[in-house]
Amino acid sequence: AGAAGTAATAGGTTASAKKLPIEQEKDIATARLEAWSEAVRIGLSKFTSVKVATAVSELARNIVFYAGRGTVELRVVRDDKGTSGLQIVATDQGPGIPPAKLEEIWAGTYKSQRGMGKGLVAVKKLVDEFQLDTAAGKGTTVTCLFRGER
Repeated sequence: AGAAGTAATAGGTTASAKKLPIEQEKDIATARLEAWSEAVRIGLSKFTSVKVATAVSELARNIVFYAGRGTVELRVVRDDKGTSGLQIVATDQGPGIPPAKLEEIWAGTYKSQRGMGKGLVAVKKLVDEFQLDTAAGKGTTVTCLFRGER
């Protein structure tokens, strides 16, 4: 149950998109499976497909635990050579991440009340491109890209 469309993105041209609602813990598992399936479907390696599933799981978990609800969008993108990749856009309308806490997260010193506090750092290490946009009271959007193998 997702929206599909075509649009230009930083990763190339979007061939298709699927938006998954994230509101409760069961949605984390659903998003993880959908992401893995999409990665395999477009021809990403088994290793990269597992990285995709892991990243989506971490991002969805952050949505459930810190924002309460949001979405994970899976966008199949093609670069100028026609190679497929997968862009993940995780969005919530939660409290946002304060700058001081963000510094602790990137420094590896942040300790979460609900987990280890290492999810965003792990995601950043797994992906080919990573962008985080957050603002107090406006929520957080994480956009990441897994490039297809050439």
